[in-house]
Amino acid sequence: MKYSENTLYVLTISEYNKNGKNAISGNKTFSAADFRKLSPDNNFENFRNKCEIKIDDLDRFEKLKSDIKKVIDGDYYDDEDEPQFHTDDFQALAALREYADGIISVFDRDFPKIYTTVANDGDKPYLLFYKGDISLLDDLGKNVAVIGLINPEGTIKERAAKAVNELVKGGMNIVSGLAKGCDTIAHRVCIDAGGKTIAILPSPLAQIFPAENRELAEEIVDRGGLLLSEYYKKPTTKFDATKRFIDRDRLQAMFSKAILLAASYREGEGDSGSRHAMKKAEDYNLFRAMIYNQNTDSLNPQFFLNKDYFDQNKTVRIITKAVLNQMIDYEVPCTKKATQRQLHL
Repeated sequence: MKYSENTLYVLTISEYNKNGKNAISGNKTFSAADFRKLSPDNNFENFRNKCEIKIDDLDRFEKLKSDIKKVIDGDYYDDEDEPQFHTDDFQALAALREYADGIISVFDRDFPKIYTTVANDGDKPYLLFYKGDISLLDDLGKNVAVIGLINPEGTIKERAAKAVNELVKGGMNIVSGLAKGCDTIAHRVCIDAGGKTIAILPSPLAQIFPAENRELAEEIVDRGGLLLSEYYKKPTTKFDATKRFIDRDRLQAMFSKAILLAASYREGEGDSGSRHAMKKAEDYNLFRAMIYNQNTDSLNPQFFLNKDYFDQNKTVRIITKAVLNQMIDYEVPCTKKATQRQLHL
């Protein structure tokens, strides 16, 4: 499994606990916001210096880092000293050897670029686990996210499939979340059309969610695609589990230049998680489009989020052949300090 020494250090920092809290952040966990406070400039030396001020026991920290390295390298033996983490964490780290091709942090050259339009530091990931072709995130201008509900009915499947086919013909990689329904359609149609697809997971790579899509996940990698997750451990609470789906949605937007909403209920009326990705796409100045026909879809609850965009937000365009071409050609505008489509680490 591929990882750098800098990334090993970051992983150890995220796991360095004392009295039930992360010893560096002082919080229960170590978050993206915590990381950005310590490394606003993505400079590893500065990050390490700030962390070492907070490390209360350097020998204990170095032992933890050594233990983590041995586990993910497969070099840990039963007769060695007890590792400094729980059995569940040990097993989760060991599972990476089988289910991950690599771990990357912002200090790695192949970490995905992030648009300067992503202003919220808490949104920006700092550590990712992957299987497959990580180079698919080298140029976000080739990626379009396709999202929607998990139980599409009527013509939604056919209409979404047609749009995905056109995007793949236009040279786009398809980003989605491996969920049932519209996500599965997006990945499946992309693969069958000869394209590359990226699945961003709310779960560890070792515990594909939903389990029914494990074979699809394997096929995504076998056909040159990518599986990506911010997690290697299972969630510890119901709140954490729910939050991971929302966090996954924001990465679908962040690692794309445009987003296509197939269909979704309104909030509170069914599976409506797509609204999170759509809101982040708006925040990041991405191209937003949706499948919708006022004459045939306005009374269908599965299109009510789409209907609300049609009624209230004209910046979300209705998909047509011309709009698909605009989506393919779109370049994300950046902040005033950046040139058109400039990216930064």
